[in-house]
Amino acid sequence: MDDEANAAFDRIEGRIAPEAFKGMWRSFSEALVNSVQHAYIEPRGTAGSRMRSKRWWMLTQELEGELTVMVCDLGIGIPRSLPLKWEESVVAQLISKFDSSKGPDVKAIRTALEISKTRTQEAHRGKGLPQIWQAVREVSGRGVSIFSNRARLTWNGATDKEHEFEYSDSIKGTIVAWSVKTIDGDNNDHVY
Repeated sequence: MDDEANAAFDRIEGRIAPEAFKGMWRSFSEALVNSVQHAYIEPRGTAGSRMRSKRWWMLTQELEGELTVMVCDLGIGIPRSLPLKWEESVVAQLISKFDSSKGPDVKAIRTALEISKTRTQEAHRGKGLPQIWQAVREVSGRGVSIFSNRARLTWNGATDKEHEFEYSDSIKGTIVAWSVKTIDGDNNDHVY
């Protein structure tokens, strides 16, 4: 993680409950690892040359008593990376569990959430996307969303419901966003 990301999280610490901060930090770290290790393993399939470095972007904002953190990469996306990381039979078996009317990119995100071991199979590593998805939910977060290529999967903390969408156009990458309530719930707005 670079110095700017560390500085942003230093400013966040103390603004949210300690358990939420710990979960957000783990999720943020895992999102960055996913971006660096998985997003750029192949050309993106867009016009222009391959990205020269494994880039990621972080956006944070505190607005109306809610802190939102987003991590974005312009990689190949979850739908394209799944078959490169997992045996075809494992992916096919998991995808078949989901409603056939769901779009292929929504099914790919759902499948990624079902897979419980890492590509590297290193015990010290997290569980990737499932860890990110669960961390905010476990601390009564406000919401978490995963956008990848043409799909979006969202959990709304207020209703405790998931929503999924498949769009006609792709964002050509992945965005993971999560929100938690700040400790004092003030309306002091900050961009970190």
